[in-house]
Amino acid sequence: MSRDQPAAPPNEEAVRAATRPVLWFSVVLLVGLWLSVTRPPWPLPLVPGLLGLLAVVLGVVGLVRMRRARVGGAMVVLVVVGLGIAAAMVLLTGLQALLWPVYADFYACLDRALTHQAEAACLTGLEERAQRMILRP
Repeated sequence: MSRDQPAAPPNEEAVRAATRPVLWFSVVLLVGLWLSVTRPPWPLPLVPGLLGLLAVVLGVVGLVRMRRARVGGAMVVLVVVGLGIAAAMVLLTGLQALLWPVYADFYACLDRALTHQAEAACLTGLEERAQRMILRP
């Protein structure tokens, strides 16, 4: 094929096969995001990281298949943005896993908090304990 000839349109079956992992990527990412903004009981806050990791895998598979099927445009951009969000979820959940005892106490404190002032005190306690745990000699 020379550069003067236009590329053949993508095969419909290849496009369908390429977008299937992108659909699952979207569903898994949305469930992970939903779980990350709710307050499930501890240790369920770690689940969004696992879903984020699964979303990264599905997003990469989807991008590879879309490239093979010569699918481009806004869908590729949205998958790349979603991959960034999923990677951030994995990173933040990994940090929560490293600071497991601090976050377990934080979530217990939030469950006991009845006012905004008590929630703010829980957040302050989380910040202080995390700094002590990270910066200790």
